[in-house]
Amino acid sequence: MKNKIEFYLLFFLLGFFLSLIVFHSYIFYRSSLDAFTSMILPKYSKETFQPDNNNEIDFYTITMKKPKRLENIERQLLKLKENSKTDIHFHIIDAVIGKELDLDSLIEQGILSREHKGNGGWGSDYHRGEIGCYMSHLKIYQIIQEKNKPGFSVIFEDDFDIGPNNLMEEIQKAIHILDSKKLDFDLLFLGTNGGNHGSVIENNLYSIDYNNVLYGTHAILINNQKIDKIIEKTKLINLPIDVKLTELTHSNQLDAYVIFPHIVNQQFDTLESTLSGFSFYKKMIYDMFTPYIE
Repeated sequence: MKNKIEFYLLFFLLGFFLSLIVFHSYIFYRSSLDAFTSMILPKYSKETFQPDNNNEIDFYTITMKKPKRLENIERQLLKLKENSKTDIHFHIIDAVIGKELDLDSLIEQGILSREHKGNGGWGSDYHRGEIGCYMSHLKIYQIIQEKNKPGFSVIFEDDFDIGPNNLMEEIQKAIHILDSKKLDFDLLFLGTNGGNHGSVIENNLYSIDYNNVLYGTHAILINNQKIDKIIEKTKLINLPIDVKLTELTHSNQLDAYVIFPHIVNQQFDTLESTLSGFSFYKKMIYDMFTPYIE
């Protein structure tokens, strides 16, 4: 009888210890699997990422209201609305017309530098188009400043082309990464002409490439809290707007990042055959600034 009791006790203890081993093995397996999964899967999946609704975003589009450009704005706005889970605050802003500018008066007011390094020579259509484009962006900066709202603002030019279906989510993800890593920023480029991007921060968020120009201002997110700083740094027009922003970011006067692959592209107009001898860059410059001439 005694031997039988000892046998059952031994059997019970053996089963108990085997259960502990199995239990701890399972816990170790689950923790290892979770760690491995977090390494190989994107940090933000559609199932886990929840946009911060406090990051309210206003959208502005600069336009001279030419028919084709207005049609494009309508197409892009539909894309934006179809794939957004929140209300879209979208504003169409009249562009500054370069041909109508009194350059001498702008110089006297301290707005324009006589040393402005533009394309096509002083007072040419190119030159006036560049200044009109620059002043159109300044116009929106001032609107943002006057509204004095928290959150962010996106400035589009009217030939913008939204790429992915989840533009709002991609923007919110980038803002979340910057916030979680405590990276202060003034500007976030949603697209550039030339694919500017430097070192990866996380996922598709990159630092800018300090060795290359930030060509194009067709899609930039502004940190509203930094608008006073942005206006102060850009108030003197002495370069085309994209070259000015390049100079300011490369000298660390403005802090900027870029989403890459880009989520907003620029559609270049089809030009007359007389421009066939232009280099790609000159053609790009022509397309970027001719809307601000007349």
